Amino acid sequence: MSGARVLVVGGGLTAAALASRLSGLAVGVTCWDKAYQSGGRMTTKRHNNSQVDLGPQFITKKYGGEESIFKDLVDSGTIKPVRMINNDSNNFNFIDNDNETKGSTKPTPKEHKLNAVGVDDTIRMIYDDLGDGSDIACSLTYLVKPDNYVAVNGSDQIVDHFWKKSSVKLHTEHFLDGLDSVDKQWVASSSAQGKQETFDAVVFTQPVPQYINFHSPEGRPIGNYLDIMKENKKIFEQLEKVRYYSSFSLGIMYNETQTLALDWSVKYFPTNKILRYVCVDSVRRGRPLEPTSILVQTQRAWSEENLHLDKHQACPIILAELQAQVGDLPEPDHVFPHRWRYSQTAAPFSGSPGAVVLNDSPLLIGAGDSFAVSNVEGCLYSAKVAAGMIKRLLVAN
Repeated sequence: MSGARVLVVGGGLTAAALASRLSGLAVGVTCWDKAYQSGGRMTTKRHNNSQVDLGPQFITKKYGGEESIFKDLVDSGTIKPVRMINNDSNNFNFIDNDNETKGSTKPTPKEHKLNAVGVDDTIRMIYDDLGDGSDIACSLTYLVKPDNYVAVNGSDQIVDHFWKKSSVKLHTEHFLDGLDSVDKQWVASSSAQGKQETFDAVVFTQPVPQYINFHSPEGRPIGNYLDIMKENKKIFEQLEKVRYYSSFSLGIMYNETQTLALDWSVKYFPTNKILRYVCVDSVRRGRPLEPTSILVQTQRAWSEENLHLDKHQACPIILAELQAQVGDLPEPDHVFPHRWRYSQTAAPFSGSPGAVVLNDSPLLIGAGDSFAVSNVEGCLYSAKVAAGMIKRLLVAN
């Protein structure tokens, strides 16, 4: 079907990587995202000259198969490799590969060294960049020794990298609030933008619960798409089993570089009821001379128990616990709270196939980390599978 139109719903990593892959096919690609900026859960917040990543912290490559993509990200300066140089029962140290002083134990001024405390959880941090769950049965195969990276200018720059390569314009603040099958095409609407457009295929990249339930603030789209999906009982039962962890994050920002009375840069709190992870984000990204920023993430159990709180109600509780655990911090110039209702995949679609055809005609595809490993490689894999489906089922016909 030459000149077919495809709507990609979502503005995160899977959507951007998919748009990049579709740029070489004979399809017209449109992307809608409800947020005001791209990135999805790879969100970077900025205030004056300070910035903080509220989502993934370490990007891990361990499955192979996307070597050229990672090389492109490194060559463009979007990510930078770090590696473990020392560990004992208490600490993990990371250093920039590019800045290691050969034959010397003294750090150079450009050295990016992280002291991470909390052994068991730090291991999970290293190997699960969007979450800290265990590996799951997946079409990806563990092929290579894991390599670790940081997004030096913010994790959202990884997503922007793919949007730029795709040459596709992401339409932000476009919530898909209606989706109907009419004459073997999809009629999609975004009422806030006064838009109603027709497409030959639609790809959902947001978490599954957002389009089969009502658990997002906007609700799910209306329309007959859900009834059509339910006709395949086996697939829909698997969609209903997809589950996500929730969490709260705080981005603590300063207008200038601060001297902090901390002997670590990254720390896990495995036994704390509220705090799960704290890092000096500016140091983690290898920017210690930039204005200081601190990231705080909460425990899953506490987050689930407190989802009734909005982000502003949770903020003082988390800050109080942070002060109790790390001592007095300089008064922040800005604090950015966030509530992740869908943070990391707790139970993905059975078999983690990368993407699933939810309807043949008109073509509807489910993609994203609901169908893969909940990390960067999983999202890239999902985009690859979804692009293959579009090429096979839409372009080739």
